[in-house]
Amino acid sequence: MAVAAVSWPASLANSLVNSVPASRTTDQAVARVCTDVVVRSLVVSDAQPVAIDYRVCKSAQGWHAYDLNIAGSWLIQTYKQDFNEKIGQSGIDGLIAFLTKFTEASAGQSATP
Repeated sequence: MAVAAVSWPASLANSLVNSVPASRTTDQAVARVCTDVVVRSLVVSDAQPVAIDYRVCKSAQGWHAYDLNIAGSWLIQTYKQDFNEKIGQSGIDGLIAFLTKFTEASAGQSATP
């Protein structure tokens, strides 16, 4: 199965901080220049079919996926909950340190064959 490349918009970070209703983003700058759509798909393989929904935005640069729903959980909402928990434990500096460490570790893993 071919997978299309996904370009993540700069508004993703803002969306993580703000509440994101199912129908549209609350990022007003994006709402003015973006057509927001939910794309529903069903991945069928030898195992059980899996429903996957994508929130996509059409801007002047093309379509960009910015959220993903698997098994009823939107990725942005999950990250928002996790980030709020981390902020509650160690403040915003603790969240930034955690994300920096996670990003560095992920970059190191993808560099190895």
